[in-house]
Amino acid sequence: MTTLPKTIVLHLGAHKTASTHLQRSLAGAKPDDVALFGPPQLRDSGDSLAERFGFPLDPTTGAVSLMSGREVLIEMAGGAHRLVLSDENFAGRIQTGWGKIPTPLYFTASKRIAALSQAVIAAGGPKVDLCLAIRDPAGYLTSCYSQILHGGRVVQPAKFMAKNALEAIDWVDYVRRLRAIPNISSVTVWRYEDYATIFGQICKAVVGTTAVPPLETRAQVRLSRAALDAVLIAKANKSENNVAAAAAIFPVSETSPPFTLYDDASQAASDTMYAAQWHQLVRMDGVTCLQAR
Repeated sequence: MTTLPKTIVLHLGAHKTASTHLQRSLAGAKPDDVALFGPPQLRDSGDSLAERFGFPLDPTTGAVSLMSGREVLIEMAGGAHRLVLSDENFAGRIQTGWGKIPTPLYFTASKRIAALSQAVIAAGGPKVDLCLAIRDPAGYLTSCYSQILHGGRVVQPAKFMAKNALEAIDWVDYVRRLRAIPNISSVTVWRYEDYATIFGQICKAVVGTTAVPPLETRAQVRLSRAALDAVLIAKANKSENNVAAAAAIFPVSETSPPFTLYDDASQAASDTMYAAQWHQLVRMDGVTCLQAR
């Protein structure tokens, strides 16, 4: 096969917006004329997008492909006209230090995507289409906190919230930075809260078809209030701490709800902020916002 892809879609997540569910659903569907690369294909040493296209994020340890950019594109596409790349980590890390969400959001994304898009153009490929989901600030931070716990870093809720203000979750600023990247064809955005309702629209934007059965189960395990309490007690007692075990022992159920970080007033403030951001995004030039019809 010596065919370059006609369309390249880069799905950037964001983290904690059902990215894993979407990736697994797409992988299971195997849509026609689509070459799909997700985390299983993009996170081993030498396989990342940066390494494949010659700009490793850590030049001291990154393994650069010996193939030309054109050869890489042809190999990845495998004769398909649509190449879909899905890896939320390419946009940047979900935390720095001990429970701190980087600000501005995904500040490394523009440089990384610009390097990728430039490499694709130099290889004779098309401009890149970007796709991403956003989430209300309180929900996003709550889910980030859960992931940090699952990663083995037990931070007290109050300390986490003190480090991460709701106002720091500025999706308008992030999308505006993405839209300004050279060699970007389009930017498509949707709300995590609409994911189930507009799943078909999302699949159409990413892989070009709505014929994708959604994964029937959640891709990530939620943490119940009781499980969080058990984790924090273990931390306070300096005893062995296993977040996954706590989640299994105290699963989310009708009588054991998922934990929340924010009170009603903070959640209301988050909702108001989020609605204003979405209003701006819907009216932003060069951005397509997917919504329930």
